[in-house]
Amino acid sequence: MAVIQLAVAPAGRIDPADVAAALHLVAKALKGPVEFREVVPLPRGSEDVARGQHKAAVLLTSLSLAGGRAGKVSDIGVDDSGVEGAGRACLVLVTDVDMYTHDTEFVFSLTGAAGKAGLVSVKRMREAFYRRKSDPDKQKARLAKEILRCAGQLVGLPDCGDPRCGNASTRNLQDLDTKKIRLCAPCWRWLSTGTMSL
Repeated sequence: MAVIQLAVAPAGRIDPADVAAALHLVAKALKGPVEFREVVPLPRGSEDVARGQHKAAVLLTSLSLAGGRAGKVSDIGVDDSGVEGAGRACLVLVTDVDMYTHDTEFVFSLTGAAGKAGLVSVKRMREAFYRRKSDPDKQKARLAKEILRCAGQLVGLPDCGDPRCGNASTRNLQDLDTKKIRLCAPCWRWLSTGTMSL
């Protein structure tokens, strides 16, 4: 049985190929396919022009409605011939705009209160944001890690204290680069069985 029935949709002007490339890594980590959906247009009303950022919660609410209706492009991932049934369903949208919340300077991702949709921004994952030479492999890995964390949060996986786990908290770029594109054994056990040993 697939542990998570994950659908991912690009949102706005982000290159869908960049998102698809990261999804291969996510599918490998989840040991099952990931549904790749059509691009969702970026809605109006979330941008804070003075800050040059978007209000993450407003953007997530608007995008999750459109992303839920977006058509499927393909399934990406490992051979799912042995997968029976489906795990808990969730939707992650990926955008290239910078986001913030009322109590943070920026966020890499945000999950909805209802636990059905999440939003990931690649803006601060790109080396160009820090005026450094582009590193597509590093950026692909960063995106995969944050999608994996977002999906875990959406299905109720608690934050992990192991900084190398894909489900560890991401406060900054160093946290993101420390993580692996996989879940630690206790987090995988929770995701697979619903139990976690202490």
